[in-house]
Parts: sequence; C-alpha cells; structure tokens
Amino acid sequence: MINASKFLVLSKEAGYSRDSHSTDAEYSEDEKTKLIIDGLVGIAEKYEATPGQIAFAWTLSKNAFPLLGARNINQFEQSIKAAEINLTAEELAHLDALNSISLGYPHDLLNTVRG
Repeated sequence: MINASKFLVLSKEAGYSRDSHSTDAEYSEDEKTKLIIDGLVGIAEKYEATPGQIAFAWTLSKNAFPLLGARNINQFEQSIKAAEINLTAEELAHLDALNSISLGYPHDLLNTVRG
C-alpha cells in the first residue's frame, strides 16, 4: 500500500504541487488519511487511473461536480478522464465508508441504543 508521502511524490511527478501558501498541517499523515489514500490508490490501479481521477469519479457519483484546479491543459485532460470511470457499487460503498464522518454526540450514543 502507498502512504501519504509517496502519494505526494506521485502527485508532484504528475505535475501537481502544493501552493506556496500551504502548510504542512494540510498533509498530516493521520490514520484516516492513510486509509483514504490507500483506498483511492487500490481502486486507481484497477482502472489504470490516478487516485485523483478516482476521487473525481467518486464525487461525480454523488451528483456533484468537483472544481478542477488544473494549471495546464494536461492536468485538465487528466481530470476530465474521471468522467469515463464507472465505479462499481462496492467501490462506491468502500469509498463512502472510508470518507464517513462521525456525527458525534448524541448521534453515536443513539446508534448504540438502536443497535
């Protein structure tokens, strides 16, 4: 599996880079971030796509359209390829689970009672 540091190297090789005003805090390697990146990379390998393209395809499946931050035509074309990726229901469910947000109290407590 790939870690966040390797993901950043791959992103840089693809022509993407952090903005000059970015902070290291934006790239903290917490466990959830690692799981999300590993999930994206695993699915991307199946489709011979980039993790970013998988993230775009997942966002498109939510009837939303991600804002493209392309700085050149190559990055734009790579991002648009995500529209051609049809993720399976299992892959969508996996990405949904990885990206779920805990609602906290009282929702977590009520879910334990509802069992």
